[in-house]
Amino acid sequence: MRLISATHHDVEGRVREGTFRSDLYYRIGAHPLRVPPLRERREDIGPLATGIVHRLATDLGRPHTALSPDANEALAGYDWPGNIRELRNVLERALLVARGSTIDTGALAIDRVAPATSGPEEFPIDLPLEELERRHIERVLRHHGGRVDRAAVTLGISRSTLYSRIKGFQLEQRDPA
Repeated sequence: MRLISATHHDVEGRVREGTFRSDLYYRIGAHPLRVPPLRERREDIGPLATGIVHRLATDLGRPHTALSPDANEALAGYDWPGNIRELRNVLERALLVARGSTIDTGALAIDRVAPATSGPEEFPIDLPLEELERRHIERVLRHHGGRVDRAAVTLGISRSTLYSRIKGFQLEQRDPA
């Protein structure tokens, strides 16, 4: 019997900490593989997306559907924090709402898809926490085009809390349209 599993946790570290059973780790960890996340192998996104769309179309009884060049570009430009599962979900939704035989960026619900980041934004180590919070809120607001409702979801806080912090930091925002 073979078992293939995936995790975003450092299982070896968990074994050392005593939070994961070592006997279980040694039973399932015979040949560990590291598969880089999609954001580290953007050149694979197009072929993966094409294969997923083909398989989904077949499973859903839909005619052959292709991705437009713009849709492929949008997919390659996204960081995919949910990796292949998120890619599959986005493509399944797009296939269900697409009109015709081509999936375009509109079917991808591109407004929910964030552009790729150029890497983690570095802040000086001696930056006071309040300034760090201000810069982070400003960055998230900028990412969402000033949309407080979307920024609040990303930050994991209520809109009223975010409005309060925006006012306190004197930041610009755009009310939900």
